[in-house]
Amino acid sequence: INTDELPTLYIDMPFESYQQILDKRTEALEMNVLLTSDEDMVPAQVRYEDGDSLDSKMRLKGDWTDHLEGDKWSYRIHMIGDGQVEGMRRFSIQDPSTRNYMNEWVFHQHLMSEGLLTTRYQFVNVVFNGEAMGIYAMEESFSGELLESQGRRQGVILRFDEDQFRKNIATFAQVELLDQAEDLGMFMVANMDNADITLFRSGSIERDPILTTEAQAAVALLSSFQSGEKSASEVFDVPLMGRFFALADFWGAGHTTNWRDIRFYYNPITGLLEPISYDALPLRSCCTRDELANVFIDSRMFTDPHIQDAYAGELERITKVEYVQELIGELKPSFEAIQNELSQEFEEGMEPPWVTLRERSKILRHQLNPAQPVRGTYYRTTTDDGEAVLVELVNLMILPVELLEFQIGDVHVVPDIDWVSQDNSTLNVVEVNSVPTFLPAQDRSYASAHFLLPFRLAQPNVE
Repeated sequence: INTDELPTLYIDMPFESYQQILDKRTEALEMNVLLTSDEDMVPAQVRYEDGDSLDSKMRLKGDWTDHLEGDKWSYRIHMIGDGQVEGMRRFSIQDPSTRNYMNEWVFHQHLMSEGLLTTRYQFVNVVFNGEAMGIYAMEESFSGELLESQGRRQGVILRFDEDQFRKNIATFAQVELLDQAEDLGMFMVANMDNADITLFRSGSIERDPILTTEAQAAVALLSSFQSGEKSASEVFDVPLMGRFFALADFWGAGHTTNWRDIRFYYNPITGLLEPISYDALPLRSCCTRDELANVFIDSRMFTDPHIQDAYAGELERITKVEYVQELIGELKPSFEAIQNELSQEFEEGMEPPWVTLRERSKILRHQLNPAQPVRGTYYRTTTDDGEAVLVELVNLMILPVELLEFQIGDVHVVPDIDWVSQDNSTLNVVEVNSVPTFLPAQDRSYASAHFLLPFRLAQPNVE
């Protein structure tokens, strides 16, 4: 294989270390899931291109056994001391097929261009104990270098811990038990609402008083969302979360929006959490939906009307024909250069995503602007305060709808939040950016709301 344009990562691992790796792989294949800890780390030497040989420790990585199939296994690598590879002290290498080949790389480039945090992602040749293993994807882990490289202050990165979820799966992951366990809801024992919240690089945080204080604030903030004490828009950076969900939908990358896969950066300046995207599987058939926001529509991180409002605005922006065309023009040269290298080893996954992105942008654009987002009826009625016009609306969308005006005959009336009828429909109408906003039904059935318009406003010529 001639891949002279890609850098080479050399790994040398002692025999005893490799035997530990083999034993761990055998265990994972038997359980159909990889469970790891720091005790699984083994010593190795790493050299990048013509650089010095550096001390490191390594282990297998990847939740599922697709990372352990064939001869190209996935590894987590931690450099020891001050050693770095391409400015990274912690990173992973994996077969590009585990992340849908080129699409993962190009999705990361798009995220960075839009100011969203993500892991640095590139392709390298790997030589393991003197044997050429072919091309791997090299991905940054969650550390201070990630933040520094993308213009953020040093800070805290945290997550909802998925370890208990994977342990539950391992318990029932024998082939003959999979269907039974799923039917019994065994996989739902661990979820976002009861998962532990854990910090990355906790040891470094404990040695720094400032980071310790920020970590306490970050965990308390995410916990307050987890418990329902605070809403998503009070905890997360609303514009960035809206953009994150919009880009995920644009790329059919719903995998990265799952509570088990999203990571968060606590921004000490704003006091809010920012999403860090990775493991997106963009445009992969298992994670692509044609329906608007289908993958994450029920997530509490998304159902906040302020975040949905930001999402709708961002999606409208990035699905415009001129935006998509400009994006493709910017990404295409780099994509083709890397595509030329990878195509020397891989036949699958080398197709450019441009046609699919244009199609998805068209679908999303039309679904975001339907011909009739609401259905309404109205009639004249009498209240304690006099005559009124009762308007009943039905939200036909899976997103909130801004209520900009009522038109009754030739009369145009700007709605007021105080006109919402005092019944159950009050739960469906809130103010977002000072505009009455009609929320969708939580169970995806039609949501209705009643407005009582003062009769004199609806009929201004009535004395």
